[in-house]
Amino acid sequence: MRRAVPLALRGLRRGLVGGLGLGGLLLLAACSYRGDLETPFAQKLTWFSLLNGDDIRAACHAGAPDRIRVVYNGRYQEQLRVYDLVASDPSGPNAGGAELTARVQDAASYGKLGSVDLSTPLSAWQWQKAQASLDAEEFQRLERTLEQAGLGQKPPVGTELRSTRFYWIAIACAGGKVWFQAWQAPQTDVTRLPFVSLLLGADHTGVPFNAPRPLSAAETATAQPGPEREQDYKAFSLKVTENGLGGLI
Repeated sequence: MRRAVPLALRGLRRGLVGGLGLGGLLLLAACSYRGDLETPFAQKLTWFSLLNGDDIRAACHAGAPDRIRVVYNGRYQEQLRVYDLVASDPSGPNAGGAELTARVQDAASYGKLGSVDLSTPLSAWQWQKAQASLDAEEFQRLERTLEQAGLGQKPPVGTELRSTRFYWIAIACAGGKVWFQAWQAPQTDVTRLPFVSLLLGADHTGVPFNAPRPLSAAETATAQPGPEREQDYKAFSLKVTENGLGGLI
């Protein structure tokens, strides 16, 4: 069932991008993600770097532990889901498995920006977060489903990933090599990708999945005509390259 997103909250969400202006968007594209997603304003400044897995790329070398990041853009102004997996210590009790950190932000989270609690002023930027351990069988199953979906194959080079659409991105460091893939609706049925049910099943954030739905041309546009365009409508697109994202377009 489609969950309605209040217009006021959509406006707040647009403000995270819209308040930057052109110069801020260029700065956003240049800042590197360092695992500080919950730090105030870090999301605004490092989101594209997180999507491109710059931190994973920098740490990927022969002998490095396998890492996977899977991100769901459930329309940027409605819901974001970030899943980070790191292979467990091979000499530890969960050898062959992985540690999962799930983070979700949706309209309820965005609403906090209008009512900051002075006793916990950073709560407005906090994501719903949960951690879990996947055993060796679960981790291998997830890796297989990502491969079945196309991770390890050539990504859809030239595709424009629009913040106003529904899409998944996956980036992994496996065997010392970086892999990247992207899937966007409606070109791909992103609900039926084989890894989706596994990730959602291991997600204990308690935030319902904002499933893809048909969208009108106006809803998917990244620009709107008229004098209010600059202050009220700040969507963005990213272009898929051979093994990552080419930046804002």
